[in-house]
Amino acid sequence: MEGTMRGLFKRLLMLQMRKRRRFRAPRGICVVMGGQVVPGQNQVYDISMGGLSFFFVDNGLPVAHHHKTLTISQNGRPAAAQIPCEIVDDLDTGELIFPKQQVKRRCVKFQRLNPQQRDKIRALIKSM
Repeated sequence: MEGTMRGLFKRLLMLQMRKRRRFRAPRGICVVMGGQVVPGQNQVYDISMGGLSFFFVDNGLPVAHHHKTLTISQNGRPAAAQIPCEIVDDLDTGELIFPKQQVKRRCVKFQRLNPQQRDKIRALIKSM
C-alpha cells in the first residue's frame, strides 16, 4: 500500500510540475530510440513541446539514463529526426507479453531543440 501511495504522490507532483500541455497522440505516431524498434511497438502516448511518452516492451536489459536521441514517425514516415532527449521515467503498465517482457511507458524530456526540430514537433502537434 505504501508503494502505491508513493507512486500516486509522485505522479501528482509530476503533473503539477509540467510546464507544457501534453496532447494525446493518435495511432500511427511512433518513436525510434537508439535504433531499436519493432513495427507496431513504441506507440507514442502523449506529446508536448517539452517531451513525450511512449509504450515499449521491456526485455529486462539495463537502460542507461543519459542523453539520447529519438526520431518521431507519423504513419511510417519520419516526422522529426535526431531529437535530443533524456529519459525521465519508465512506468510499469502491468501488461505482460511473455515471461520477463513487460509493457512499459517511457517518459522523455526534450533537450535543446534547434528551430527546425521545434517547428516539426509543433506541426506534428497541430496535426493532431
